[in-house]
Amino acid sequence: MPYRITWEKQGVYNKLWDSVDIGQIRRMMEIIGANERFDDIHYVLNDYLDVTQLSLTPPHIDEIVAIDIAQSYSNPRYYSISVAKDKKILTLLEYWASIHITPGRVALFTSLEQARAWISTRPPLVNPRWMQTSAASDWR
Repeated sequence: MPYRITWEKQGVYNKLWDSVDIGQIRRMMEIIGANERFDDIHYVLNDYLDVTQLSLTPPHIDEIVAIDIAQSYSNPRYYSISVAKDKKILTLLEYWASIHITPGRVALFTSLEQARAWISTRPPLVNPRWMQTSAASDWR
């Protein structure tokens, strides 16, 4: 298992290393999404800095995006953030960010410090489908 999931006060930090494939990422996402704490988090931070090989293809990334979008129905307030320096991994993560249907939810950085600084300046996302409307607009 080349990853470690760490629950933090307002989010989840995932440290990945060595060779990582779609099955491992899928399993990591399933574990996080099934946890009772998931509905209250504000970020998922994926650290790919120590990954030596990321065995993903564009269809795999499409699957990851689909899982992420599905999980956002349970918790529409969290950001998906990734950190990497390897050019091949960055290319795959840039593709992931480019196809996501909610681009404001995803961010990509080359250092953990940058990512954590960015997180500290962001309030939880507000998703319009969960915002309450006033009683005046609800009743006619």
